Amino acid sequence: MRSGYLDAQVGASSLAGLYAHVEAGARLTERLGLFAFGRATRQESMAGAGVRYTFGW
Repeated sequence: MRSGYLDAQVGASSLAGLYAHVEAGARLTERLGLFAFGRATRQESMAGAGVRYTFGW
């Protein structure tokens, strides 16, 4: 089961002001996926990546 997603947001926060956020990911198996994100405000920007494992009953 391979699928992916792209999430993009633009908004305003009382603390950070205007911001933009982008996240993209891919599901490698039913429970395991990889993702990366980026976020920018006027004061700072950040980026990261991770592994997402989902579980449930």
